[in-house]
Amino acid sequence: MTLTAVKRSYPVGNRPLKHFCIEDLKSADLAGITLIPQPLTLRLDFTFGTGIYDTSIEFYQLVHQVISQPVNSDSQESCFWVGNAELRQLTEDKSQILSTLSYPFQNQAGLVETGSSSLFYFRLEGDICIEVVCGSYKIFQELESAVETASTKTKT
Repeated sequence: MTLTAVKRSYPVGNRPLKHFCIEDLKSADLAGITLIPQPLTLRLDFTFGTGIYDTSIEFYQLVHQVISQPVNSDSQESCFWVGNAELRQLTEDKSQILSTLSYPFQNQAGLVETGSSSLFYFRLEGDICIEVVCGSYKIFQELESAVETASTKTKT
């Protein structure tokens, strides 16, 4: 018998595995940043180390994003330490948050019009800082399971 590790990525809301909380990212490293042009999507991949489910967050309908790191960063590390993370739905402060983030699209009166659409705000601080305002997001966790495969000998 041979055991093979299989990794699959599932949206967190679609299965009752580990309950994910955004504060869990404080014990993770950011291992990947991917910007997908069509439709405009940002994907962040986090790793927690061996034996713990890796997590990804995809942000859709991007309205605003900022990725910053220290000017004198000589680090060649492939992962970024996560110190703090916040994810929340914006309510009446949508225009205020976007103005604070120097959102460039304003009306003639200099105000940011957000309409009635739902917006979410994500902020990550650590070795790198990321701020995202988006219309929706999904959180994925990798499920690693051992799949048993039997090898049988055929008689001739």
